[in-house]
Amino acid sequence: MPPKEQLVPPPSAHEEAGDPSNYQPGSPVIEEDSVKLIDPFDPSDPDSFPPDLLSPGIDMIRVTRRKRIRRAFKLTLPSLTLTWNSKSKSKVEMDKIQSIRVGEDARNYREEFNVSKEFNALWITVIYISSNSSHSSALLCNDLKALHMIATTKRNYDIMLKTLKLLSQWSKEQESLVSCADVNEFSKIKWDNKTKKLERQLLSFEDVLKLTSELHVYMDVSYLRLYFDQCDTNKKKSLDFPQFQTFVSKLRSRPEFGAIFHGLNIRNGKMLLSDFRIFVRETQNESSLSDTLINDIFVKFSHGKSLDSYMSTSDLSYYLNSPYATALFNEESLDPHYYSHPLTDYFISSSHNTYLLGKQFHGFSSIEGYIHALQRGCRCIEIDVWDGISTSTKEQHPIVTHGHTLTNSIEFKLVVDIIRKYAFITTPYPLIISLEIRCSQESQLKCVAIMKTIFGDMLVLHSKVNESIMPSPEELKHKILVKVKKSKSTTIIEPQGSPHSLHSSFSTSSTQSDDINPNYTENKYDEEEVTHRDNSNSLKKMVSKPTARTLIVPELTALAPYFVGIKFRNFSLPESKTYNHVFSFSDRTLLLLLRDKTKLVSILKHNRRGMMRVYPSVVRFRSDNFNPITFWELGCQMAATNWQIWDCGEELSESLFASIGSEMASGLGYSGYRLKPKNMRNLEMNTSTYDKEKLKVQTLSSLVFDKEHFFDVSILSGQQLPKPKDFGNTGSDGYTPWVEVEVYNVLPVHAEIVHLHRYNRAGTLDEEKDDIEDEKDGEVGEAENEKEETRKEDEFNISTDKQQAIENASDGKINSKLTKAGSVKLSHVEAMSANPNHSVLFKTRFAENPGNAFSPKWNASCRLKYLTNENDLAFIRVAVKTLRASKTKSGVIGKVSTVVKNNNNDYTIGSWCCKIGDLKQGYRHIRLGDNKGEELIYSSLFIKIETK
Repeated sequence: MPPKEQLVPPPSAHEEAGDPSNYQPGSPVIEEDSVKLIDPFDPSDPDSFPPDLLSPGIDMIRVTRRKRIRRAFKLTLPSLTLTWNSKSKSKVEMDKIQSIRVGEDARNYREEFNVSKEFNALWITVIYISSNSSHSSALLCNDLKALHMIATTKRNYDIMLKTLKLLSQWSKEQESLVSCADVNEFSKIKWDNKTKKLERQLLSFEDVLKLTSELHVYMDVSYLRLYFDQCDTNKKKSLDFPQFQTFVSKLRSRPEFGAIFHGLNIRNGKMLLSDFRIFVRETQNESSLSDTLINDIFVKFSHGKSLDSYMSTSDLSYYLNSPYATALFNEESLDPHYYSHPLTDYFISSSHNTYLLGKQFHGFSSIEGYIHALQRGCRCIEIDVWDGISTSTKEQHPIVTHGHTLTNSIEFKLVVDIIRKYAFITTPYPLIISLEIRCSQESQLKCVAIMKTIFGDMLVLHSKVNESIMPSPEELKHKILVKVKKSKSTTIIEPQGSPHSLHSSFSTSSTQSDDINPNYTENKYDEEEVTHRDNSNSLKKMVSKPTARTLIVPELTALAPYFVGIKFRNFSLPESKTYNHVFSFSDRTLLLLLRDKTKLVSILKHNRRGMMRVYPSVVRFRSDNFNPITFWELGCQMAATNWQIWDCGEELSESLFASIGSEMASGLGYSGYRLKPKNMRNLEMNTSTYDKEKLKVQTLSSLVFDKEHFFDVSILSGQQLPKPKDFGNTGSDGYTPWVEVEVYNVLPVHAEIVHLHRYNRAGTLDEEKDDIEDEKDGEVGEAENEKEETRKEDEFNISTDKQQAIENASDGKINSKLTKAGSVKLSHVEAMSANPNHSVLFKTRFAENPGNAFSPKWNASCRLKYLTNENDLAFIRVAVKTLRASKTKSGVIGKVSTVVKNNNNDYTIGSWCCKIGDLKQGYRHIRLGDNKGEELIYSSLFIKIETK
């Protein structure tokens, strides 16, 4: 751990760097003078930069876990790279900066390194992607890094901070035609780069095709030819710079913003401050924003000066693409005490088999799994510890692997060291390590020593005196908590051979011994599970071998003052009422418990005051995920999913946390803690005054779908969709996508999809069809859902209620007809289903402009009236799809049938998911993710949202 004393910069900026002994305790040096970069800022002009930053560099103190050392930080042009010594890895490229954190936003880092708060005004943390990674694969490669600096003076602080902010933003904008702030500047940079290589000042159509391909503009060549011919006014079959600017403007044109101006009765294409204020408050429903903040936003995005300021459609587009117009409501922003409740009051982002990168029986174990999960804000990770044999000393030592499978192993010490490094890189809130112990007592003691040494003060070893409830995330910031079983013994298999050899018998995760099964014997249970899994001879050999039992050492149990894993026997036993116990169940076992209504009530009551973890059953041998909503409905705090598999279950799981802590983490990750609805928390009530039967009815009532809601999500357009890999490398060819909107955990009452207006092939509004069409295709009837004032226990059959409501809504018919606007399909989903199945599916028609993946238009409105329960855990998932490329023909697939008959031929371009209650109203851009869960950097959908 770093030393506790306060360190300050040396008095001279010219002293030799590299000697930490130069620093003496005292106060930071803060000068009053500041710095201002030349305006306008031109990254291609060295005179725009503070000369000190270019040469010889400015002095900053680089902070690491081991030392604090003064370095001269220099900016290299034209690569726009910040360096601080001669090492190849000691650099940050401006376009790979993900976040810059200062002040209170960086406090968790400063405190983690035990640096005094006196340095708060001089501290800068830069989160960036390693130069060895690309944007598209950064999080997958797990090369996210942090650079921590303390400025030696206030002037140096200002120079560094302002330069990094301007350059990181500017460099990212130059990669995207859609999001660039100044289209003219963007055009100039691309023109200069292209003409310099060609050594001529004209661009032919072939030159333009190559350039658009470099800019990831995927559309049919006919669109580009149309725009090119329109700009080639002198018919010379080439474009000069002014014509090229016009061409780029046509590509970037967003006619849907003209429609917004038209709807607001804004004339001459100029949105004044008064218009903008109305738009923000009424259309966007941002009622919490003050007039001062709205004025500041207007000034930031507008043209002109003072009273003559206005916003164009392009300015409005830039505003709606900015962080000021995010699509998700952040509930923690309205509650200063959001993280001050007991841990039992939160849903916690949790991972199962965190070390695996593939399937759980023959995947690959790697520390990359831990880095990936921690970078995305996961707050509960799992470590399966087994015995390994050292090849040199032949001694036992702890390893991490999925025992008795075809997976490899990794060193326990290496895993712990990586966890320490990345534990709080995106969130300061506590990290829970779920230890599944399958090793000998000798290895357990080594685990204890390793964790104490590496984690140091971060490891929580003691609870507070006379504590009766769990501490809060706020109290445990920057702390690591261990979850381990307290039971006197656990089943292990003595290792045979090398650390990488297969063990002699098959074993499930150790948490499965916590499941309730009156007739349970480990070998019998294993054989049953394996039968579901695979009938291959190699896996059968892993079954029914003798086992041995060993005690978990007290030293290991002592590491878990707050998360003591106990074997479930009964909810009424005293051990089930301790404040610091944890029950663990597989999803399969917990669903079996729910068949008993008494146990269902007990689970709901238990999870208000006690911790529960649920993980994927061993029968999910493909490592697919369960429906996490089912277990959130029960109040389960930790629904642990397989993060190595990006399926619908994982997407739903991560989406619950997507709006919480995102401002703090600047979009890199989330806090990992989501406050449960009030009825799920440990409400202090005197149950002795309640009739038990009445209390049971009230407890179950939270699951009844009787709260009516409505939403209207209009899918307007897409921006810069990527080209699927199997579509070949055919230049600027496009494809024709459609959009599917899935809704989860609702009872549909009325659903329809409505076509709004149409754009012609040139991308402009078709005046003849500008009127809104009321094509209520896919309509289903109104359901008669009367609320009953009194309900008896035998009336709480949730599955039957859902089925009846769907039959009432659609008269027993499922509407799957594809119409002019699209289609609506209703599905019956069991209330406590283990699989993530949607309740409603909207499918738009193909885009109105075939073969244009750069700016497709749909203009379809998905409207749904539905019922939900008191927990309001309804979710929406939006996916952009297309048809797979034909194996016999490459290139454009714009001319496609209007009916998709074979779902196996669907290709998902990108998707996005969130809790419906988190959606803001008005016009919003949603950022799509790929089939691995990583954000598609420049790809988005433009939608309009109305909710009631």
